[in-house]
Amino acid sequence: MPRQARKMSESGFYHVMIRGNNKEYIFESPQDKGKFMKIFKEKIESNDVSIAAYCLMGNHFHLVAKAEIEELADFMKKITVSYASYYNLNRDRVGHVFQGRFRSETIETSQYLLGVVRYVHRNPIEAGLVERIEDWPWSSYTEYIAKSRLLDNQVKESVAALFGSTKGFKEIHRDWDNNEYMDIPEVMKKRRKIRANGIYQEMLTQEGLSKEDMKNADKHKIYDFASKLIKVYGFTQKETSEIMGVGRGFVEWAVKK
Repeated sequence: MPRQARKMSESGFYHVMIRGNNKEYIFESPQDKGKFMKIFKEKIESNDVSIAAYCLMGNHFHLVAKAEIEELADFMKKITVSYASYYNLNRDRVGHVFQGRFRSETIETSQYLLGVVRYVHRNPIEAGLVERIEDWPWSSYTEYIAKSRLLDNQVKESVAALFGSTKGFKEIHRDWDNNEYMDIPEVMKKRRKIRANGIYQEMLTQEGLSKEDMKNADKHKIYDFASKLIKVYGFTQKETSEIMGVGRGFVEWAVKK
């Protein structure tokens, strides 16, 4: 079966992600992370790819870059091949190190670019690895506060302008947002659940209700809430049932209305 062609970005910006094969932690030790970052730096210097943000985690890597899609694909191939060679040699193993091709999504608006950069930098916070973003040494967060090491200065300036100032950059990075971003499935599922509960709580607050109130609410009120979660916010029937703590029958009826 032929590979599906990658969608091309009109803005030139892409959010890219690679992860370990079989969910393995292939960047577990400081030595592994250091080696990957060394390879990453070497390939930046020899390829026409402008880096806007990055974050290296234990089993995956996020990148925001501006490039032609063919150049980006070549860049990622060189990185993964080099690191896989190191990883297998270092552990006396053979076989795949990364899970398939790199994943990518296009970034077409300034608002989404801001959100993706913030999300990439907040990965260690949301994973509970550090209490402060600046304490994670394997991301580009501090490059926006101080001197660039791997970021393209022109791209960095254009992204930094979206945050208004260094103070604005720091403040916006403290905030959670309800958007969904490309990530490994386990993280996306967890984030989606948090997002769903947050939206449901906002809906309750607007109506002056609590989750306890909904247990004894009129069935039509339950239908209305369930219908909005599904039709407006795009949650599945199963997710809606779990969020609201009601039976699937209520949810299925809400969809039919």
